[in-house]
Amino acid sequence: SNDYAIVYNKKAFEAAGVAVPDPTTPLTWPEVMDLAKKLTIKDGDKIKQYGLAANEWGKTEPNFNNLLQYLLSAGVDISMDDNGSVDFDKPEVRDYINMWVDGVKNNVGPNSVNNDQTSGGDLFFKDQAAMIIDGYWYSGAIRSNEGAKTHLADYGMLPTPIAPNGTRV
Repeated sequence: SNDYAIVYNKKAFEAAGVAVPDPTTPLTWPEVMDLAKKLTIKDGDKIKQYGLAANEWGKTEPNFNNLLQYLLSAGVDISMDDNGSVDFDKPEVRDYINMWVDGVKNNVGPNSVNNDQTSGGDLFFKDQAAMIIDGYWYSGAIRSNEGAKTHLADYGMLPTPIAPNGTRV
């Protein structure tokens, strides 16, 4: 299951003047964040287009599920031997959190600081989010969306990103 794939909107890439990455090679999460910054279009303080929406309903900020995918890719286990606690004092955990905090500071997507309550799915289908993190099933949402189903070639999927020097999971 490609649960953390990056679904993209070619129109939003064109609006930002950014090329779509090679869909056969997974990006690292830091590369995704750099790409999201390039895809974020501002008009003064107003965001016209976000680079990344976390998913249809969530905020574009650090979350536990995405952290676990990142750590699995990095080959890092945070569970203690007795499985009674976790150890967040790992460099990879700090790197993950810092990466997402930087994304929040740069407003690459709706987050708790900018308090944008718009769903990522709505932004994506209004060409106001260039990428969305979702699974393979999101293609069904695209095919059934009234505004998108007439131009399906404008959408694509990139592989689930990996941690720096990580492996595909």
